[in-house]
Amino acid sequence: MKKVLKRTVILMIAASMVVMTGCGDKQMQQEDSDVNSLLQEVTEKSVTNTEETSKETSKETAENISYDALLQGEAKLQTLDGKSVSLTELVGNRDVNYVIMDLDKDGEDELFILASPVSALIKNVDGEYKMIYDGCGYDVPINTDGLIGVLYAYPGDAPLHDIFRYTEFESGKKTSETVASWYDANENREMDAEDWFYLGENEKEVTMEEWLAVAGKFYEHRNDDIDWKVIAGKGSENSDNAALDTEGQLELLEKEAAVWQLSEEAHGDFTEATDFANYGFAVTDLDNDGMLEVIKSGWAGTGHYSMNYIYEVTAEGTLEAIDTSALEEMKSQPDLFMEGIRSADNADKNAYIVIDMEYGAGRNDYTYYEMRMENNRISLKPCQEPEAVDALLDNAFWFKDITAENLKKSYEGFCKTSASAANTSAGNTLTAKVHNDYFFTEGSKEYTYKVKNFFLEDPDEITVKLQLLANYENGDVYSLTVQYEDIPERTYSGMDRYALGTFYVTEDSIYMEEQCEKIPTEEEFLTDSMLIYSKSGKPQNPTDYETKIEEEGDNYKFSFWNPLVESGYYCNMTWTKDKGLTYFRNGFGAEADPIEIELK
Repeated sequence: MKKVLKRTVILMIAASMVVMTGCGDKQMQQEDSDVNSLLQEVTEKSVTNTEETSKETSKETAENISYDALLQGEAKLQTLDGKSVSLTELVGNRDVNYVIMDLDKDGEDELFILASPVSALIKNVDGEYKMIYDGCGYDVPINTDGLIGVLYAYPGDAPLHDIFRYTEFESGKKTSETVASWYDANENREMDAEDWFYLGENEKEVTMEEWLAVAGKFYEHRNDDIDWKVIAGKGSENSDNAALDTEGQLELLEKEAAVWQLSEEAHGDFTEATDFANYGFAVTDLDNDGMLEVIKSGWAGTGHYSMNYIYEVTAEGTLEAIDTSALEEMKSQPDLFMEGIRSADNADKNAYIVIDMEYGAGRNDYTYYEMRMENNRISLKPCQEPEAVDALLDNAFWFKDITAENLKKSYEGFCKTSASAANTSAGNTLTAKVHNDYFFTEGSKEYTYKVKNFFLEDPDEITVKLQLLANYENGDVYSLTVQYEDIPERTYSGMDRYALGTFYVTEDSIYMEEQCEKIPTEEEFLTDSMLIYSKSGKPQNPTDYETKIEEEGDNYKFSFWNPLVESGYYCNMTWTKDKGLTYFRNGFGAEADPIEIELK
């Protein structure tokens, strides 16, 4: 049994070392009396004369070398690969946590920055800022108890474990690294002699006493408080550069017109020397996030081929090109200017109907798409021809002359017509038909969840959107989707990790489909989907998964996992009476990129 588990542990060590980015809450662990006594022995042992000398030297002679110019954006630093970058170019718009202390034992202070998932140790060398360590969000500076350097401390589960990498420096150069890890083999959530202990890159197995002699101080100081100072990133709630109001954004669009305007002579970046038959601009807020967009759209040729570009105002007061590659993949892009943008006839205010009209001999072909703008990206999917609804953006709201008046008129027209379209279609808006005590009480709503783990990111909370999709004879269909900026880890093996599931809810049951491109029929839900809640406890689950149900008072806990491989997919959910989904966690057996959230 131990050999099998050990292979799992080694896989997790490898996975954990590969993803040494991001930042998560460090897990506090209970220590038994044996561990405390051994840690006390390690702590009380004298460090070597060299360590004591360098430690005292650090305290007594450390000079306050200035890093103000770098922190204030007035200077750049040299990265390990020789590039010259500013602090903002290194960390983006994130808040920067920093401390200034001697971490290389030369009596002069270094700058340590943490802007998860980025961390770095920077040294002022004769007025030039040079990076001497490039780390990740699990790194912290340490100068205590004989430890002087950078400590990487990664806490994990399945089973409970810690992985450490302690890096030492001397006079601006890395001199040594110590790697250590331990795993709670007996799963009692305490460190004891029955657990597994490893030292070195090759994971040499050692006894607990041998491990504590080397890594006991890493474990002891893994959760030490650090007196961080903070520089608010652009767009942060702590920043002086807060998001512009509507008037300010309209002024910015006019001021930065050179970014998005279309030259009459060369037609800008639409295409080279294209002779457009017609074109226009419109101001919108397609994703309803309060940040305005400007659309430029035009068509040319006998086939009326269209091209479209979208730019959005950012919280930093700049313009950002929206990813419209989904439009470019089509034979001809949707005719946003020629045919307008219509509201979708469902409850989703962020969904729009657009049309691609192809001209032919004696007939025109129309293809309809549902268009969305989410996470700075446009997406399209084919849809049926909608019932007649007024266009949100018809020719009345498009303009060619770039003036403050036209910008404002276009945006006000979009807002008023959008509201009117929503009110007009209210009679067709879906409403929930059934009530299930363990599902959410509202048909469509955004809920706030506290974040425990979210890939390699470190948000305190995220929004999860509940969307009512359809009504069937005996129940309602919903989707649950994470609302967060797009990151590389979102997609894994074709799976959209932000899509938490599509649910069919009846009065006494909840069925779930993990990933689906179209809404299953009622029969497909009842015969093929996973039954994740049932008053009768009736089992119905795909053969690929093992499942477990626990009922604790008003909480109904449902778990499923793939037993075929050790690193298989798993999902844990808690449904609470009169509240809905109160806990959700999914990921893979080696703890790769977990999502773990809790309803606030």
